[in-house]
Amino acid sequence: KPNIVLVIIDTLRADKLGAYGNPSPASKELDQLAAEGVVLEQVVAQASWTRSSVAAMLTGTYPRRLPVIKEQWDALPSGVESLAEVLKRSGYLTIGLTANPQLNLDFKFEQGFDDYVESSVTFSWMKDRAGKEKAGNGNAVRVAEDILGQSLEILRNAKGRPVYLQVLLMDVHAHHRISQDQVDEDLGSYPDSEYLQAVRNATRPLADFIPKAKEILGDDTVFIVTADHGEGLTDHPSVEGSAKHGNLLYRSHLQVPFIVLGPEKLVGKPAKLSGLAELIDLYPTVVGLAGARPPSGIDGVSLLEAMRKSSPVAVGATAV
Repeated sequence: KPNIVLVIIDTLRADKLGAYGNPSPASKELDQLAAEGVVLEQVVAQASWTRSSVAAMLTGTYPRRLPVIKEQWDALPSGVESLAEVLKRSGYLTIGLTANPQLNLDFKFEQGFDDYVESSVTFSWMKDRAGKEKAGNGNAVRVAEDILGQSLEILRNAKGRPVYLQVLLMDVHAHHRISQDQVDEDLGSYPDSEYLQAVRNATRPLADFIPKAKEILGDDTVFIVTADHGEGLTDHPSVEGSAKHGNLLYRSHLQVPFIVLGPEKLVGKPAKLSGLAELIDLYPTVVGLAGARPPSGIDGVSLLEAMRKSSPVAVGATAV
C-alpha cells in the first residue's frame, strides 16, 4: 500500500498558482514539482467555507446530505465513514494536523486518526476550551513552516504500517493580515500582491516539505495538494462581500487546485487533465489508491482511471 499525504491549503485559488497559469512567481517552487505530476485543470469545491467543504471532501458526500451546513455547530457525523476511518480499517497509520480550528475536536474531524493535532487556538465565537487561547491579541494560528515541521517529526517515528498524513495549512486564509511592506519585491507589481505573498508563505515551505517527507516515507508515496475553497479578492468589486468567502459561489470562491505527485505506476504520467471534477471525488480516488473500496452510497467518483490514462475527467463519469 502506498503512503498517502493530503495537504489542504485553506483559501487557495487555483488561478493564483503558476501551475494554473498565473504569471507571478509566488508558487514557483510548488509549480516545479507540479510539472512532474498530474494537474487537474478544473476542480470545484462543494462549499465556499472550510468545514462544510472539508466534510464533503473527506466523506465523498454532498454537504446537505451529511449535513454539515451551519457554522455553529454542525459537526462531522459519526455515522459517516471518513477517509481516515476507511484507511485505518485498511491497515494505515492515520495522522492528522490542522491549523484551522474549524477542524478541531469540537467538530469531530479527529474520527479515524491514530494521532490528531488540532489547532492551537480557537476563534472568538467558539466555545472555551481548556488550554486553548482565542485567536487574535497576539495569538495566531500556526504557520506552514511550523506545522509541516511537526509533521516531519511525527513521520520519523511512524513505523510498521503505511501512512496516511492529512495536513491543513491556513497561511493563505490570513492574507488580509499582510501589509504591502511585507510583500516580497518580486510580487509587488502583481494584482492581489498581498494574497500572492500568502500563497508563497504556504507553498514555499510545502515544496521544501515534500521531498523531505518522501525521503522518510519512501518512493511509493503519493502527495495530493488541494484547497477547501478560494477567495473572491477583487474579481467582483460591485458585489458586496465578494472579496472574501463563505457566502457566494463565484468561480473565484469555488475553483481549487488539485495536484497529484507520485510514481507513474500509481498516479499516471505527468499531465494536465481537462474536464470538470469535484472535491468529493478525492475520497474514492484516495481509497482506490489504498487498494480499498469506499462505502456504497457516496456522491464522489474515482479519478484514478482518468489519471492513469491521462484522459479528461468528468463529473460522475466513473462509477464507484
